[in-house]
Amino acid sequence: MERKLKGGIIINRFLRPKESVLQAEKMQKAFLSLGVDTDVVSDGYLHALITDNKTACDFNYDFVLYLDKDKYLAQMIENRGIRLFNSYKSIDVCSDKAQTYITLCKHGVPVPKTMFAPLSYMKDDKYTEEDYSGIEKNFSYPMIIKECYGSKGLTVHLVNNRCELESVLEELKNKPFLLQEYLGRYKGVDIRVIVIGGKVVSAIKRQNKNDFRSNVALGGVGEKIELNKDFKALSERVANLLGLDYCGIDILIDEFNKPVICEVNSNAFFEETEKVTGINIASLYAKHIINSIK
Repeated sequence: MERKLKGGIIINRFLRPKESVLQAEKMQKAFLSLGVDTDVVSDGYLHALITDNKTACDFNYDFVLYLDKDKYLAQMIENRGIRLFNSYKSIDVCSDKAQTYITLCKHGVPVPKTMFAPLSYMKDDKYTEEDYSGIEKNFSYPMIIKECYGSKGLTVHLVNNRCELESVLEELKNKPFLLQEYLGRYKGVDIRVIVIGGKVVSAIKRQNKNDFRSNVALGGVGEKIELNKDFKALSERVANLLGLDYCGIDILIDEFNKPVICEVNSNAFFEETEKVTGINIASLYAKHIINSIK
């Protein structure tokens, strides 16, 4: 008799948005419909530690669906031989936006023009006129400034002039961040593509009439679209380059109507996509995970 699979679903213990809990509950329900039991577990120091020069972990699962960005716990779980969705390596490269762009650029994937800010360690560090003029030499206003870590658009800033540039740089100077050109032909609009197992399964256009960011958490609204072949091929290429079992890829449109990768999310929320398209993303992802394990 074939042994029954058992899985864990890990969420961040400090995340409060309902989307995080709903995502875990929908995935748990999808697994159950396929005859697989799962536990929803919050992450944290209680589950893994290094002791006697080895990783100790109290998880006893055939697989773990990792709905978090804590790369340290992810790596420790993998070190115990547990199959992780997505893998530690994929989570690591997607959770750091700078690393995402560097990796994609290496493979010739179109991304916005990007500059990485030097790391500052002291609160009294100061930017100089040389810093500001160097930025303005490479980027015109408005420009985008992003923290390297963050989600739902909350750490993305639109900078319209020198005064705002100075203010945002001062605010972020002790955090890793980057600067980008603003592709504003379609303000507050992007395309969210869900890829599972290296294949596009859905696409929506997100639009926010009240913000330059299209994120649903900030008021963006989704609309079902048919993805053309260039956008589809690029999305699948990106997912495969980054080794992602599942991802949400955010695509901007340049002045020539060509796709430009904005961000890649290794644990993208799918509630809006399911609502708009009628596609059961949770079920498709659960099936992919079970097929990969078996």
